[in-house]
Parts: sequence; structure tokens; C-alpha cells
Amino acid sequence: MFVTVLVTSSCSKEEDNTIHFEKSRYALTTGTLKVRLVVPSALANGQEIPVTFSGEAVMGSDYTVSAEKYIADGKAENLVINISSKYNFSTPKVIIMKAGDAQTTILLGKRDPMLYSFEKASYVLSQEVTVRVGILNGRTGEYMSASEDVEITMGVDESSTAVEGKNFEFVNKSAVIKKGSDYCTFTLKTLNYEKGKDKIVLKPQVSEDEGFIEGQYPTTDVTLIEGYAYDLMRTWVMNEMLTTSQSLSDEWWGMLMESDTEGLPIFNADDTFTFESSPYSGFQLTTSLSSSLKDYFSSGSEFTFDKDYDIHVGMQKITLQLLLLKNVNRFFSSTEKSTDKEALLGVRNIVDESTGEVLLDVYIIDHNSKSFLQSVSDWAYLDTKPTAPVSSAYINFTLKKKKTE
Repeated sequence: MFVTVLVTSSCSKEEDNTIHFEKSRYALTTGTLKVRLVVPSALANGQEIPVTFSGEAVMGSDYTVSAEKYIADGKAENLVINISSKYNFSTPKVIIMKAGDAQTTILLGKRDPMLYSFEKASYVLSQEVTVRVGILNGRTGEYMSASEDVEITMGVDESSTAVEGKNFEFVNKSAVIKKGSDYCTFTLKTLNYEKGKDKIVLKPQVSEDEGFIEGQYPTTDVTLIEGYAYDLMRTWVMNEMLTTSQSLSDEWWGMLMESDTEGLPIFNADDTFTFESSPYSGFQLTTSLSSSLKDYFSSGSEFTFDKDYDIHVGMQKITLQLLLLKNVNRFFSSTEKSTDKEALLGVRNIVDESTGEVLLDVYIIDHNSKSFLQSVSDWAYLDTKPTAPVSSAYINFTLKKKKTE
């Protein structure tokens, strides 16, 4: 709150027996100002003293008041009216308060507008997701904390394909940026996933008249996915390489040559995968790899969410969430590069039974390796994508959350 007293009126003997405001001038930019009426004790007999408000500032749009009358009944709280700044974002304005013959003037200063923006351009909703809306100073673009509680109501843009109340719901559709803070959050939950009805475009219900102007991300896209990869968007590190030379040889009943497994990726604790939202392309996978996984994954690839997909692991059928990667080397080779850069990657979240830790189970089910399985390549791969969806061809490993998060 910014309240400045410009001039303080003095109280003479003559004023001791008259009704007058405690101060003759005030200044208010944000927050709330207490305007006190001084009433001689001889007049404190319970009478009501109406107050009029005039001047350039408009009550209701530029400011609000807690009451439009004082009550002279000896109770101090009844001789105070709170004036709260609201939406004065044009020029400084004047409020003139009158109570009988008493008068005071309040200079209502011009407020800086609030630049509002979502934290990210896009989110993923599997079971539940929380999105964040923050504010900056609309004049300077610098950090801004709310000078008073600011309530924001969230809306759903008409370009959404998901239906509120059918495909998803809000845990809270309104939120408050608390005084002294610079953001608030909204939480959404999945109700029913339907293919083709998986896009939510969120748009805060705010206006320039209320002092809001659009920032970097005035809207955000929330993509609904089925619950197989409910915790994906973060940084992961290698946990365990499940496809090994021995396991692949067992799948082929000893038919493989030694060279068929020499190019397989092996465990490297430094391998890192980061799945995140991209402000320009939707979603991005960034890798830092020391193992031969770098022969397949590029350092950066855009991706989109595709369908769910069933594969068999031993005698068990599992369901994966497919990601369509836009920049891989399908040949899985350090020397040969594929012209087709797109591939489907299967992922799902699992829980480590011994630690309770959520892991990311990853299956490279779409490749045509030029570095391993060469002697059986005619039988190892399908003609359509994903080309390697079986345990005799896919590469499986698990990732764990990076501890620094």
C-alpha cells in the first residue's frame, strides 16, 4: 500500500467544537486509505452523518468505499471510512469527500498496469496439473509484487477441444495473488480422456480496464494424455539399462553373432534426459549423453504426444505413451545417418518396489539399427512404424529423477 499524507490540518479552538476531517489532504495510489472524521464529544449522540463523493475519480471503477456515512455514537470505528484504490490506470485524479460542512481532498495516483503471463507456453495433464500465472510491472517489465490481494478467474478459450465438466475439471477456477506475492496457481484434473478432445487453452478473464496487459504467455495450452506417463516433464538420469547383450542374445535363442550386440548402448550414469515445454514448438527433449544412446537421440528434438500403444514384456502386456520425436537417427549409428528423422518413443511411469521412487520406463521401439542386429535385420524389424516393438529388437532402460530438482 502506498499512502502519503500531503498536508495535515491543524485543530484550533474553534475547530474543537466542529465536525472536521482529521486531515485536509491525502494521497492514495494503491491499497486502502483510512479517512477519519473528528466529531466533538458533545455531538456524539448517535447521529448519522452522510458523506458525498465527487471529483474526477469515479467510485466503483477508480476506487471503492467501505461506507457512505459516518455514525457519531462514540465508537471510533464508526468514524472511519476506508477508501480503496481500484482501477485508476490513466491519469492522477481527485476525490472530494464532504460530510456536512467538512471537506477533504484525496489525490488518487496513477497505478502501474500489471503484465500477466503463464509460467510456460504449454503443460501436460495426465491426472492432475497445476499452472501458474504471474505478474510483472507493465510499465517497466520488472518484478512486481501485488500491493493488495488480486483475484483472477480462469477461463477456457473457445479453441479448446476438451470439454470442461466432461474431459476435465478445475480444482479452483479462481485464485488470488496475495498481497506481497507475484503469482497464483490453478489446478486441473482429468475426468475422461477422449482422443481428439485433448486440448485445453487457458485464458485468464482479465482486462486492460482492470490494469492487466498481456505478457509473454497470455494463454497456455494444456494437452491431455492418458495416464501411462503422468510424470514426464522434468530432468531424468540413467537408472538401469535393461536391454543387454545377454538379454538380447537370449531373445534370439543363441542365433546372434558376437557383432550383433557389440553396438548396443550400455549403462552410463551420466546420461541425462530433459522433457520440457517449449515456447515455440510445444515440447522439447534435450539430452546429454555419454553412452551410444547419443547415436540415436540428438542433443535436442521437438516432440508431440501420440497414441497409447501396447507391447509385450515377457508374458505381460503393458501400455506405453508414444512420443513422436522429430529429430533422431533411426540408424542408431555413429557413422550412418538416416534421412528419416522421425521416430516413436514409448514411455510410461512405474514405481520402484524397493524404494517407492517414480521412474520413467523408456522403450526405443522405432529404429533400424546399422550398428547391432545386423545379421538378423531382415527378421528383426517391421515395415511400418514402430519398426521394433518386440523384445528381440527394442531397447529398454529406466530413468530416475535428477536429485538436484
